[in-house]
Amino acid sequence: MGIGGGPIYVTIFTLFITQLTGGSLSSTDYVKIVLAHTSFCTLFAAFSGSYKQYKLNNFYWQTSVAIAIPSIIASVLMAEILSRISYNKTIFSMVFIASLLPALYKMLVDNPNKKRFNHPRGIKRLMLGLTGVTAGSVSALTGLGGGFVIVPLLNSLFNIKIRKTTSISLGVIAMTSSALALYYMLRFSFPMVDLPFMIGAVSFALLIPVLLGVAIAAPFGVSFAKKLTPFQIRFIFSAVTLLVIANIIRQMF
Repeated sequence: MGIGGGPIYVTIFTLFITQLTGGSLSSTDYVKIVLAHTSFCTLFAAFSGSYKQYKLNNFYWQTSVAIAIPSIIASVLMAEILSRISYNKTIFSMVFIASLLPALYKMLVDNPNKKRFNHPRGIKRLMLGLTGVTAGSVSALTGLGGGFVIVPLLNSLFNIKIRKTTSISLGVIAMTSSALALYYMLRFSFPMVDLPFMIGAVSFALLIPVLLGVAIAAPFGVSFAKKLTPFQIRFIFSAVTLLVIANIIRQMF
């Protein structure tokens, strides 16, 4: 889907980090650790998917870089701002859901049959920059990697075909998540957290099984997406979004 797997990672790490720490974390530290793990996994998923797109001759590096540079700057700045305020689990859940809703709306109501599609090179640099700033800010706030911003914007607003959109999104996510993963490893330490092989806010004992699954599955996902129609991709995107929203609401109450 070109979203880097962020919603799945947030759901998984929310469950396991809560269980493994036994409620010993403050709400703000809990959010930092969830976002750190999510950023790291999103990085590997996006790189794996981007490489597969490159092999399929469907990678648009110029557009990806033009969006990624402002996205990286915005994501790190936003992450630093969040580290200085009380960004707790409840606020995180509300922002997470709010970030998903516009993308879900656009994917459900937009009619691709009434569009005249553009090439990615036709998008103005200013628009690419604004897309990057928005995606980077959402990445830092939610751990979604920015794909839930980039895919609907490029496909619905700028009229880029969905397969090109997902490829560009993966490239941006790979670069943005790299910066965020490094930030969380170097910026924070949690000596009171009893998670194995902890570096900064990241436990590699939790990451490695997920990353192995990503490395195996992401190329198959790219290949499978080539066989789907745009409608089917949009349908899967919407279904996954609804399931993630339902799970977050369930955890809140």
